[in-house]
Formats: sequence, structure tokens, C-alpha cells
Amino acid sequence: LSGGKVAEITKKIKNEGLTKLEKKEFETTIEFLGESFLDKEKFLKKVHVPIIFYVGQKYKEKLEPGEFGYRIKQFFKNLPESYKEASSAGSAKPENVLTRLIEMEKFMENFQEEMEKIQEKFVSSKTS
Repeated sequence: LSGGKVAEITKKIKNEGLTKLEKKEFETTIEFLGESFLDKEKFLKKVHVPIIFYVGQKYKEKLEPGEFGYRIKQFFKNLPESYKEASSAGSAKPENVLTRLIEMEKFMENFQEEMEKIQEKFVSSKTS
């Protein structure tokens, strides 16, 4: 998914519109993100929003908005170097978009695994 592809899809949507299902999916994701980020955040820029939107679609059924927002904020506090590089010049190139998607999804998955480990330790310490 490159900047050119996004522009192509945007043009198609403008010309043809969305199906009811696509519109509903889009609206629920926008609502989820709106609830996830109640305050203005520096990282909510055009280079990052499509990536956050994509990841938000995946996690809106798995996480509460506040938890999703917290995790994304943590991600942007310590950006992986590869994400930083893929966000600068040429950020719309397909390989840079893919790098940003991979890095954010990897962070979200690792965050979940770490939380589960902490919960296991907590539960086992309570039962010991």
C-alpha cells in the first residue's frame, strides 16, 4: 500500500462510494480511534494516521479504546529506528508503509505477550 495506491483508492471511493458494510467498518474504526485519543497527540500526523487506522481496525474488537490509545502512545515514546527511517523521506513508498505496519503490529503483539506474562506472575504469586 503506497501513497499512490491510497490516492487511487481515495479517488475510487469519491467516485463510487462505499458499500454499507465498508462504510460501517470505516465509521466504527473512526469512532474507536476517537475514543482512543481524547487529547491532541503529536504523533497523529498524516504519515502515522493510516498505520494507526489499519492497526485500530484489527484491535477495536480486542481492546478497549483507552487501552489501545495507551499502547499506541507507548509505541511512539520509543519508536523503533526502522519505523523512524520509514517515516521520513519516501514515507509513501510501499516498502516504507509496510515497515511501519510491521513495526507497529509487532509492538502491539509483544505488548500483549508481556502483559500476559506479568499477569501470570501476579496470579502465581497470589496462589503461592
